[in-house]
Amino acid sequence: MFNQKLKRMGMLCLTFGMVLTAGVFGKSAGVSAAGYSKDDAEEVTFGEKIEDAISEKAEEDWYCFTTSTSDSGANSWYSFTMMYKNKAGSGGAPTLYLYDEDEEEIGELVIYSSNSNKTKYYNLEQDKTYYMKIASEYKNDTADYIFTVEELQDEAGDALETANTLEKNTTNRFEMQAPGDEDWFYVESDTLHPVLTIKSTNVPSVDIRIYDIDGIELDSFAVYAKGSQSKSLSLTENCFYIRVYTYFNGDEDLGNYTISLSDKVNVTKVTLNKSKVTLKKGKSVTLKAKVTPSSASNKKVTWKSSNSRIATVSSTGKVTAKRAGKVTITCTTKDGSKKKATCKITVK
Repeated sequence: MFNQKLKRMGMLCLTFGMVLTAGVFGKSAGVSAAGYSKDDAEEVTFGEKIEDAISEKAEEDWYCFTTSTSDSGANSWYSFTMMYKNKAGSGGAPTLYLYDEDEEEIGELVIYSSNSNKTKYYNLEQDKTYYMKIASEYKNDTADYIFTVEELQDEAGDALETANTLEKNTTNRFEMQAPGDEDWFYVESDTLHPVLTIKSTNVPSVDIRIYDIDGIELDSFAVYAKGSQSKSLSLTENCFYIRVYTYFNGDEDLGNYTISLSDKVNVTKVTLNKSKVTLKKGKSVTLKAKVTPSSASNKKVTWKSSNSRIATVSSTGKVTAKRAGKVTITCTTKDGSKKKATCKITVK
């Protein structure tokens, strides 16, 4: 149960919903800018720096904020950072307690060292009011403090239901917003064997899970020690989900990682409709290329003559005889697989 305290004389009763208009609070004749109970908690604005102090025995400073609303209905991450300003030995351990609307304690952040700061992260429900109580661990000491509350912007969904669509065939950079954060992605692949690549830029360990459209796990692998790994997936359907998260629940897990998924279908073979052709000077023939598989992402080819003085070849495969001799026409795929096919031309 929350302790109720008498308000000081001369202090205005701040109503819920007011926004802090200054980044720094000061002391005036011993009056604190914070509320003295849950009922008169001062509302804070995300990102603003709030400076105050616990100046009396058993004093408590109360603040509140309301989480944002999103169409997805998913929870969001929030960071709480507090700094203990006092000189060494002059005060004691300010503690921030976080409560929900039902007065249930969610967590606490305590600082014992002077001129140091600490950050904690919480995944909170949307459109809810939360309360913060700041008090000193040592009731007879004063404690000057600064704190901020930040709403973290996460570009990836935090659950299968809110997964963001992953852009394919490019490198995507994301970050772990907080310890315990999960990033979910939805993919529609052009192949049942796409290649997934994860690189841990400055996150010690990343765990990857693959789920089908019904949420059943299909595959998993991990990337350790800021390394990278690529894996060819074996899918039963073209649509699937990717879940990325870290093993450990400490600050060292915060950081960037990159994820890319290639669903390009490479050419495995190219053949020509003719392997040998004899032409008279001035005559022509059109060669046709066939790539395998037919589902290849890029079926384009290039053409080249080994001696254009004997025979030339156009971008569409049309070979024109120029003078007597022998020449080789080479067809090469443009998808990067560098598959080739040739046709020997004899000009008489």
